[in-house]
Amino acid sequence: LDLEGLVKTASTLKLLLFMLVNVAVIMMRESKIQNYRPSFKSPLYPWVQIFGILASLVLIAAMGITQLVLASAFVLLSLGWYAFYGRRTRLKRTSALIHIIERMSGRDPACNSLGSELSDIVRERDGIEEDCFDRLVDTCPVLDIKGPCTLEEFLEKASKHLAVTLGMSQDEFIKLYLDREKQNSSIISQTIAIPHIIINEEKRFEMLIARCEEGIHFSDKTPAIETVFMLASSPDERNFHLQALMAIAQIAQKGDFRQEWLNANSERDLRDILHLAHRVRRSHELTRPENTSGGQGEKRRYERKSTAVQCKLHLEEMMYMGQTLDISPGGIKLVIDKWDAPDRFPAESSFEIAIESIWGDKHITCKVVRVCSDSPYTVGIEFNNLSDDERQKLQTWLYG
Repeated sequence: LDLEGLVKTASTLKLLLFMLVNVAVIMMRESKIQNYRPSFKSPLYPWVQIFGILASLVLIAAMGITQLVLASAFVLLSLGWYAFYGRRTRLKRTSALIHIIERMSGRDPACNSLGSELSDIVRERDGIEEDCFDRLVDTCPVLDIKGPCTLEEFLEKASKHLAVTLGMSQDEFIKLYLDREKQNSSIISQTIAIPHIIINEEKRFEMLIARCEEGIHFSDKTPAIETVFMLASSPDERNFHLQALMAIAQIAQKGDFRQEWLNANSERDLRDILHLAHRVRRSHELTRPENTSGGQGEKRRYERKSTAVQCKLHLEEMMYMGQTLDISPGGIKLVIDKWDAPDRFPAESSFEIAIESIWGDKHITCKVVRVCSDSPYTVGIEFNNLSDDERQKLQTWLYG
């Protein structure tokens, strides 16, 4: 090829790139992926993108047959390399096109690895630093209730997740919240409520998040509630209680919060809405200050301890090895460095974990609540219904 031919070939590839960028913009917009949050949106969508695609095709055709053949060869070579790379790494990726097809067919996306990648991009771009409230959101139970229900029915569902954690019976749990609601309504807006009780313990703070698209009826005189942040704290956690209320208020004040909340496809999407919201964060207050009396400062229950521990993951008849990055009484951040881990341990999947140094040979049921990284495959998991004895062993191991 002479210099002119090389310039035309490079121009053809450049035009092809511009065309694919316009196609990608249309696909990402139409996929309606919740975590797709560009800092700039093109005006006159989609006409600008359609014009860009057609103009690129016309200019590419004008380059000549030789350049088209060479450009096609480069594309095929790139596709071959990608296929080879994909087979070697076994990374499970989700195309935006799949989201479009599933949305058109009325199905929820079966896998949301693309949403996870976009979430990480938004965190890095916006400089979002994790604080105590984010960590609490990571490990707290999330209920997605189908159909309308009364306050009593909602509390019965919530008690199955929080009563054991708080060390009380389900009847006692329901009575405490009902009595509190009679004293002072927890509804703060037309669609949001923050019921709260005080528990007679020290350094305890629990939260449960719930969504009910058709509404929870707190009473005949109030509107149906779609979003609930249920809190339970000890008297000495008043400061963090106020911080949590401030975080919730800032998130709920977003103009598009309600629409995003109702459109979320999964529990993980609900958590991401809270994680990616723009609000004042206190990242420097991730740990409780040490006790000034000279004793070792206790940690909040929702704080994580960075520690690497080998653990066994039991899934049906198979056993995998993993390594913890950090542990809290609510869950674990875990690395599973196996080629098929994304297929075996996707978001929302359940399995059993055994950590000999904490529980011996006992298996603890847990669930993947967040995919943090694809390489190495890193997930956030939460424990399902730890018994009082199991929780006490974990807290003793963590904090002494």
